[in-house]
Amino acid sequence: MFPPIVLLLLLAGVAAAEELPPSLPPARLLRSVANATTGLRTDTFVKPLGRLEPEEVINTRPWGPAGSLLRPDTPENASILIVAIEFDLVSGETRESLPLDTLCGAWKRPSSSSSSDDDDASSSPAGSVLFRAISGVSYGLEGKRALFSRGQSAPLTPCDTGLGLGGGGAEWRGRQRRDRALETATGDAFLRGGGKMWIEPPNTRWGANVHVIDLRSVASVRDAVQCNCEAYAKRGNDGVPLVPVDLDGRPSILMKGREGGGVQCCGDRALGPLLPGADPRGPKRAVSLLYNVTYLVMPTDGSVPDAVPERHRELVKRVPLEATLMVSSAADVDGAACFGEFNARPCGGVDGDGSPEAIAAERAAWDARAARRGDNAPEPRNQTCDVVVDAETGEETRVSVAWSHPFTLPAGTAYDVYSAVGHQHVGGRNVRLINVTDGADNAVVCQSDAAYGDAPGVVGDEAGFLVDIVPCVFDPPARLSAGESYVLRSEYDAVGVARRPRGPGFRGPYEGVMGYMTMVFTIPEGFDIGVFSASGDRVIPPEEEEGAASVRTLENDEDDEDAAAGSGACVVAAKAAAANATDEEATPWTSIQLSEDANFTMAYRFVDDDENVQFRLRREKPAWVALGIHRPGGDHMAAADYVVAESADDGETFAVYEAYTMAYAKPTPKRDFPDGDARDSGLNATDCAVVATDDGVVEVTFTRAATVAEGDPYGANVSRGVATEVIWAAGEDGAGFEMDYHGQVRGHLEVTF
Repeated sequence: MFPPIVLLLLLAGVAAAEELPPSLPPARLLRSVANATTGLRTDTFVKPLGRLEPEEVINTRPWGPAGSLLRPDTPENASILIVAIEFDLVSGETRESLPLDTLCGAWKRPSSSSSSDDDDASSSPAGSVLFRAISGVSYGLEGKRALFSRGQSAPLTPCDTGLGLGGGGAEWRGRQRRDRALETATGDAFLRGGGKMWIEPPNTRWGANVHVIDLRSVASVRDAVQCNCEAYAKRGNDGVPLVPVDLDGRPSILMKGREGGGVQCCGDRALGPLLPGADPRGPKRAVSLLYNVTYLVMPTDGSVPDAVPERHRELVKRVPLEATLMVSSAADVDGAACFGEFNARPCGGVDGDGSPEAIAAERAAWDARAARRGDNAPEPRNQTCDVVVDAETGEETRVSVAWSHPFTLPAGTAYDVYSAVGHQHVGGRNVRLINVTDGADNAVVCQSDAAYGDAPGVVGDEAGFLVDIVPCVFDPPARLSAGESYVLRSEYDAVGVARRPRGPGFRGPYEGVMGYMTMVFTIPEGFDIGVFSASGDRVIPPEEEEGAASVRTLENDEDDEDAAAGSGACVVAAKAAAANATDEEATPWTSIQLSEDANFTMAYRFVDDDENVQFRLRREKPAWVALGIHRPGGDHMAAADYVVAESADDGETFAVYEAYTMAYAKPTPKRDFPDGDARDSGLNATDCAVVATDDGVVEVTFTRAATVAEGDPYGANVSRGVATEVIWAAGEDGAGFEMDYHGQVRGHLEVTF
């Protein structure tokens, strides 16, 4: 799952929403209130999500009936300065907030010495649902440099899954309560969102990925909250055993036998195990998403509105940006493990027994598991066990720690950081950003501490739930410069640690957890924009160079004079494609069906005396497409060389570019690195084309080198007669043309070229 405890809300620019069924109304505006004193306006919207039975799951897609949202209606071409976005999960009938816990009568508040493990029981009062995470981002936009040059915000996130409009999980409500208190104490309405702001481009479209679990009658709170794969495999939609379902509710063979937990095991309409005697078809209840957007319309000339107070003007003037750093799945992945959920190392010994022998056995089991899964495991390899000492009591506590690789900015770039906040799940203790540059003495730049609720059934203070993560605020901003290296450290309780007052409502093992930090920053004067990476080489190309090939969609318009335009573009007009017909006959294509869905096919042929390979991807639905060739030892997303064809303007213009992965992460474009870097693309930028027909067929043709440069760790060879693992993906129905990491139209197969 992209982030954490149970409402994953991803605001995303998406294609037009499909027609809604009568049973699921669209989002609607409830009210719009203007503040004459501050100039701010707050719009309140409600979006019905559907109906839940006990221990049932809803997982919406941004482009589906349940996920389509409204955004504020503003003048055409006007950006908006978003001061705060507040989300709430409410009853579909009364619109009253639903507390996170249905555990009111079951979770006992512990003493510091409590070691009982009966906290995993649950009863089923008329409580609420659990929302697993909330995060917001805008997609379907132009390149990051183009947005920034126009004074609009963008996520500069290593793995390209940055949050943007907001981020958090179950702790979101606690943060909102804190921010409202800050606004009241200071009298500054622009602090309603904690001082975190975002300049949203005009005419974007919003959607929501909302992941909700009904906790009534759950057999195990721990298993339900953490999406334990074994638990969700016990009960299918027909009351029979079933392999866990994926994000879209499809039986997932890949998840069968999966260890631990995560959203992959509790997808849409999944059913978790219930208490003995509980009605498996108990009464359903309607659930809705209520959200407020507090904003200010920006002048079209890009100036800072007069209504913005002096203390915030510099942030708005320099354009607030965001970056999210995550713990890493492998030391050499040049970015972050975007598949952000992982199982925390137990660290407390076997079954929580803290004896030296048990701890040694746990260490041996962990090392063996890590060796068995290898560098491609979808979790941080670098997880350590540590002992922390309470500054007040001197008490020592054993903890589980996951680390990122070092992150470094490219030369000529810098960030002025205004705030930073971590994100974790139940069991989390804190997230730290540490300066590991030589001579920095491992200085902690930010420690974002987790806070737990203590009031059963009270919204924003739910007992045993992580209800807030305290941000770091910097005044003046903290300067992060090129050449400096930073790591992320995410700390969880170890198994067997005694439950603590105002601590997690259940003990470990902690599964399907996360550890990341999102920072809000501006670019100081005289510096360029860049992206954190392990190498420190990742840049944002100038607009005219974005995309190894920027391809104009061709619709058999032989008179299209613009088709040949564009610096560095790979453009082939229809008449040029027709001229190649003779060559096609001389060198026949080999065609393979990748998927029956929309008849997705891959055709290929060797050309230029086998020095190059020409590919043709064809799909009978309008969407982005991608093809990856694995390096030896690659597995699924990891260790592959990709070519992606996507569009940010609904198919008017395509970018065809080469990307790569080192581990479980979104493919990193090779164009993001300087000329001469080892990640130089093998894609031929003068021999590719995209054809999109009126009946929805998309056909992408490109040529790439058959053999990569010797020693290139990022490319993959396409060799005659060699069995090679191929991975493919495409956009889902209505999802638009921009690549969606974690999309569900995907697969892999072995091909002997």
